[in-house]
Amino acid sequence: MIIDFQFGNFKSLLEFQTFSMRAAHKRKNDNGMDEENVFTTSFDLRMLKTKAIYGANASGKSNIAQAFEAFMLMVKSTEEQEELVKKIWSERFRLNGNKDETPMSFQLIFTFDNGIYRFGFQIQDEKIKSEWLFRTEAGQLASEEPYYFRKNSGIECNEKYITKGSAYLQLLDKETERTFGSDVLFLTSVAAKGQESFKKIREAILNAITIDGTNSKPGLQLALHILDKGDPSELQSLKNFMRYSDIGIHDFLLADLPLSSQGDARHPLMQDYKSGFKPLNSMHQKYGDNNKPFNKIHQDDFFKWESKGSVKLLGIGAIVLRTLKNGQALLIDEFDSSLHPNLRLKIFNLFNSKITNPNNAQLIVITHDVGLMRGSKLRRDQIVLVNKDQYGRSTLKTLIEFKGIRKDESFEKEYLAGSYAAVPNLSQLDISVIGFLNQI
Repeated sequence: MIIDFQFGNFKSLLEFQTFSMRAAHKRKNDNGMDEENVFTTSFDLRMLKTKAIYGANASGKSNIAQAFEAFMLMVKSTEEQEELVKKIWSERFRLNGNKDETPMSFQLIFTFDNGIYRFGFQIQDEKIKSEWLFRTEAGQLASEEPYYFRKNSGIECNEKYITKGSAYLQLLDKETERTFGSDVLFLTSVAAKGQESFKKIREAILNAITIDGTNSKPGLQLALHILDKGDPSELQSLKNFMRYSDIGIHDFLLADLPLSSQGDARHPLMQDYKSGFKPLNSMHQKYGDNNKPFNKIHQDDFFKWESKGSVKLLGIGAIVLRTLKNGQALLIDEFDSSLHPNLRLKIFNLFNSKITNPNNAQLIVITHDVGLMRGSKLRRDQIVLVNKDQYGRSTLKTLIEFKGIRKDESFEKEYLAGSYAAVPNLSQLDISVIGFLNQI
């Protein structure tokens, strides 16, 4: 479960900032704070189930998702990371000549194994400058215990977790092992070499999911795996998800012929699958002259015949169901892409409901869909507004930080009216068009 994600000097996100899933305390008679969207952890932390990020085009909204992706890539990669570190460092804020002296920073605070963990690192001049891991035990929130702290090539370890005679520390002296190279995270390296506690912590971090709503490929890969080899209950749930999304598809069928024997044009996704994967057919209800159903018709290539929205929904559905089942955190950029507003609202509310989200999964979306503000009964602390100033710097602010907002205020209406900023200034657009037309 994500508590806070913090970042600084990444793209337009220059200042060190916090994206938090902590819920604000409800004040007396505060009708603008729906408690349905909140759950309480074993640490008595009040956490949000969902959060929506808004802002004008090019305000820096997607940079939040990209910062999280960069963080996850560093944790995930187990090979020599020199090129990855160089690439991430190249994404630093570039509009201030003095900021190359400022390290790029990432930190994730999350819960796992009856503890609160704080893991982070800094990158500067294409090298890992520092790295740290801390843990807080349940019932001991006032005291934080370090696993290790790294500064450049030096490291201080807590012998409770890694002793001085540990084989993992001995590897630090072996140049060929690169366990502690300037381009490699210590957590990732030690976990990859089998240190059990580090391995579990790394897996807990990588349990979070981030996807780009314009790229259906990751979700479709999961969906095809479920349809081909998945658990029967998850398979049926995915079929029901598609059927009851009212897109006209009643069922799916994997053809008997392998993909390699099919001559039809295919979705590019299929090119990544190994031979032996089967093409996906969709099934639609067929009706007679009296409009009564009498059998079903097979569309022989789902990716060829179905709409872009239906294709995307299959991938989103697979990820949403898996996330709800496992109680994971899911971040979706471009949430608006190819889905009807009512469908987006339904997906959002699946996470807010205690019935459909018993495992307290978390959903974070980057969106322009202001209908979520109304239909999902978003609290003020669930709405993040991103603004970019004239110097190209993006800042995050939750709606609860704004003063003077009435409890019964229409967030949707006031946001579009520009009361909270984070909307485009279009005052000169008409003039530019008129000027162009006058030249014709």
